[in-house]
Amino acid sequence: MYNIYSDYFAVYKQNLGVNLVAGYQLTFLKRFTVEGYTGIGLMAVEIENTHREFSENDSLYGTDLVPLFEEMNLSEYSDTKRSFTCGLRLGILL
Repeated sequence: MYNIYSDYFAVYKQNLGVNLVAGYQLTFLKRFTVEGYTGIGLMAVEIENTHREFSENDSLYGTDLVPLFEEMNLSEYSDTKRSFTCGLRLGILL
């Protein structure tokens, strides 16, 4: 027999980042551009959980929900991390 479990909570996630980016742009056929760029920076991450009403008697183990919650990374923490970016942009000059 299946146990019915429900829990309502909110997750607030905030990211704030600053990056230093450098790149190079090529123009060809007087209208088309290709730009490659790369950058490095810092990102402040804050995750806060509210309205949790978890009872120690209730358990999600043995259900299919545990891998889902682990993958969503809903644990509460604050940290500053390094961030890297790189990309390629295509454009048309009007």
